This record gives sequence, structure tokens and C-alpha cells, in this order.
Amino acid sequence: MNHSACKATLLGLGLLAAATQAQAQTADRKTSVGLHANATQYRGDLGNAFWKWDNMPYSGGIDVTRYIGRWLDLRLDLDYTRLRFPNERNTFNSTGQRFRAQMYQAGLGFKLKLPVKDEFFLHPYLLVEPQWSWVLSDRYATPTGPNNFTRFGTFGGHVGGGLDFHLGEGATFYVQATQAYLQANDGRLDGVDNQATTFWDKKDRYLQFTAGVRANLGKAKDTDGDGVSDKKDKCPDTPTGVKVDVNGCPIDTDGDGVADYLDKCPDVKGLANLNGCPDSDNDGVADPVDKCPNTPAGV
Repeated sequence: MNHSACKATLLGLGLLAAATQAQAQTADRKTSVGLHANATQYRGDLGNAFWKWDNMPYSGGIDVTRYIGRWLDLRLDLDYTRLRFPNERNTFNSTGQRFRAQMYQAGLGFKLKLPVKDEFFLHPYLLVEPQWSWVLSDRYATPTGPNNFTRFGTFGGHVGGGLDFHLGEGATFYVQATQAYLQANDGRLDGVDNQATTFWDKKDRYLQFTAGVRANLGKAKDTDGDGVSDKKDKCPDTPTGVKVDVNGCPIDTDGDGVADYLDKCPDVKGLANLNGCPDSDNDGVADPVDKCPNTPAGV
């Protein structure tokens, strides 16, 4: 395994370990904060490094995500992104040129989610993210010549997709792949004016691969304090201190329709009008207080 592959493997294991301590974002906890790592591959006038995995530059950032609904999240990204070509450090392309760039970026993304249930562990999504970048680009025209250092701000954006993995209720780990563009016909990224004649090759661009973890902010609303959030609670007005089931409803051990906290005979199926106690002889007197529990009906 090469050096880059080792780094990627260790990064993935580290993020997965961190995820088990994080919190997952759901409709109960609408805002989450995340940390992520990026790896980039350039394509432009100097050459093409798409799908070349050796010596990719790594970087990272933070993101704030807001749950809107089962279909949509909004995501604010703040990133420090690194690019270079060729990928190998201090090497030059076939025409004796190389470049490197650092970008400080802010983007507002729209996550279009497959509308699966919040409780399901896997959430695929598409991402469309307009972005503004402050770029510091450095191009060397020849191995021995002077460099061309440029600073500029420009608009651009990401388009791609990803997967959110909800590891139980307490963690979200995600992976994502996007293609990113800077402003149309802007050749300042690699220091070479765009020479391509087709629309597809008209702009410098890069692939970005991302992995990260997110933690929620806040706490699920639980009006009756029974440990089941209001969104999942089918009995939201249960009195304080009453034991409940997974749906937030009072436990009814004997299944007679009278909750244990109201049932004077909680282990024996009885009648609601007798506080959950049985009436074996149907004389209208509950068995526990009936001095003649076997009196025939009508006597």
C-alpha cells in the first residue's frame, strides 16, 4: 500500500472512531456541526489528474447543516482547499510547468435527500453548492524560471452527491464526491488562459472527495419528560414518573387496556370500570373485595 493509501485508510478509521462519539442530526435535532477532510484532483490547461489517487493534496473544513425536512437540508461550508498539478510535489508537466493553489472558501449548499425515514441508517443525497473562493495561486512556467503568484476572489460551485450514515441515534458519518468549478472562463487558477474550444473543457475544475463527522446541537423536545421525544411519543401527556414503552405510552403489563399506574390489579387482566381488576362472577364487585367471588350470576 502506497503512502497516500495509508493516509486515506488512517483518516477513514479515525473519522469512523470519532463518529461513534458524535450525535446524529434528525428532525428532533435540526442543527448539526461537522468537521471534514478533503482530497482534490485537478483538471485544466496544464493537464488532467482526475482519477489519479497518488499524492493527492489534503485539506479540510467545517460545516453547519440545518434539517429542513425529509427531502432537504441546508449546509454552510467553510473550507481550506489545496490544489496542485502535477500531484507529485516539485515535479513538472510535459511542457515544464507546474502550479499549486490555496483556496479559502465559503459555500451555501442544498442537500436534496432521498426521502427515507429519519431512523434509517443510510441517507443518500445530491448536493448543489454555490461558493465564493479567495485564491492564492502560484505557477512556475519552467523548472528554472520565475513563478507567477496571483491572488483573486471568484465565484464557483460544487455539484455531486454523498451518503450520510446514521450509526444508531448518536452519530453521523458521511462521505461525499463533488466536481467543483470556479467562475466561467476564469483562467487565473492555474495561470493559463482557457484554451479549450468545447464547453466541457472550457473551465479549470477539480474533483473533491470528502469524509467527515457531524454532531447535533440542542436536545429533542420531550414535553412530558418520559424519555421519548414528542415526535415519536404517541402519548405526549403521560404524567411525570410513569413508566412508558418505546412509543411513550404507559405500560400495561396485563394488556387489559388499563395502564399499570391506574390498574389496581396490574398482573391480572380485568375490567376498565373496576380499575383493571377482574369480576369472576359478574356481580359488579371486583374480585379483590368480593367476599363471595363465586356467587352465580343473578343470585
